[in-house]
Amino acid sequence: MAQFHRNYQLKIDYAWKNGSLNLIKPIGFDLTDENSINVKAVHNYGFLNLLSDKAVKENYRFDLLISEPQNKKLFSAYEKALKILEASDAPKKIITETVGKALRSLNYRPSCKYQKLFYH
Repeated sequence: MAQFHRNYQLKIDYAWKNGSLNLIKPIGFDLTDENSINVKAVHNYGFLNLLSDKAVKENYRFDLLISEPQNKKLFSAYEKALKILEASDAPKKIITETVGKALRSLNYRPSCKYQKLFYH
């Protein structure tokens, strides 16, 4: 667990460094209803804003790996969820499942290595 705020700890399993420390945060939106997607987006928006000052001060960036819902009827809620996350002022990069599939189809291989982080 990493202590980012006096009242909040965040479990970060993976990170990579390329100028800044990029903390990888998976967020899955393959949920059963629109409300669940909205609640998860708002929760993560709050988490990003809570940790934003520390991230700027320490030169961190959040790499948000986003999975989309399998149920196509929930895509409107998913698009709204992405807009909620994009509205956060925290340093972040949003990487959707669609972008990941496109990179794999191009046989893209990142030049950096991910490292497993352990916080005590």
